Amino acid sequence: MTRILLWRQMQPRTRQSGASAVEFAFVFPILLAVFYSTVVYSYVFFLQQSINFAAQQGVQAAVAVVPTSNAATDTSNRQAQALAVVLSSLSWLPASQKTRVTEPAVTACPGATGAANTFSYEVSFTLTGLFPTMVNLPTNIGTIPPLPTSLIACAVAFD
Repeated sequence: MTRILLWRQMQPRTRQSGASAVEFAFVFPILLAVFYSTVVYSYVFFLQQSINFAAQQGVQAAVAVVPTSNAATDTSNRQAQALAVVLSSLSWLPASQKTRVTEPAVTACPGATGAANTFSYEVSFTLTGLFPTMVNLPTNIGTIPPLPTSLIACAVAFD
């Protein structure tokens, strides 16, 4: 019995029972913000690559349409074919996110020359409200994580 008491008396007493809880309270929000931002940005990057691919596939399908003697019919056939391929390429999206894809449009993409045999196609995806924000900062600063309002992909093909 005497040995046990002496051994306990020799051990220094440390009073850090609550220190780890306080450290955890400071570090956990930062780690949570980093993890959440990583997941959100990974998904946004994947969405951007997906709509880029969909726009590219839509333009390629539109150019593959066999032309006829009627230019108006050719344009409508190209638009219909491009739309079908774009929607098919984005079919993996959940139903709630499919509504965020705006109607793909035949537009003049930046950098398109506007020549008679170019076909450009733009696909956009609205990000507003897709992910909840962790922190709303003052008006001029924004939110965490900061995200764009929409993702836009534009593809150009030459006949």
